[in-house]
Amino acid sequence: MKLKHVFSHISAKVAMLVTLCVFSFSSCENNACKEPMSSMMKISFYQRQKPQGAISFPQFTINPVKNGKLLAAIYDTIGLSAIELPLDPSDTISRFFIVSEVVRDTLVVYHNNTDEFVSAECGARTTSRLDSVFFWGGHFEDSISIVNPKVNGAFNVQNVKIYFD
Repeated sequence: MKLKHVFSHISAKVAMLVTLCVFSFSSCENNACKEPMSSMMKISFYQRQKPQGAISFPQFTINPVKNGKLLAAIYDTIGLSAIELPLDPSDTISRFFIVSEVVRDTLVVYHNNTDEFVSAECGARTTSRLDSVFFWGGHFEDSISIVNPKVNGAFNVQNVKIYFD
């Protein structure tokens, strides 16, 4: 009689342990959110003489600037024809210091932010609307165009074109 009680007690504990394991693994996995949650401004580079196709930008480094200080580099690379830059969700101005063979300047982006509820699984994200984009030093003032002012994390949506000679 005692042995039967021990086995039933152990079986109950094993069943409880298995149930806890199953629930703990399933609760950690949340694949219900398929929405892009980060809003990145997408920029492509073009030659002024050949505006139909994007060109690969030579070696460059891009650092965000916050409160007058350079933050860690977002890009430090060679040969990209397009980049994505994160706009500051807590401010209406985002700055990026760009260094390359072609330019050594600060890209300034004026934007309006809106918090947008996506879903219970995903939560909220900040989307932005571009007002203006320019280089601070004025070296390329007519070389930037906003082609889509709404920055919302949509895939394959270009926001800005930068032209070089």
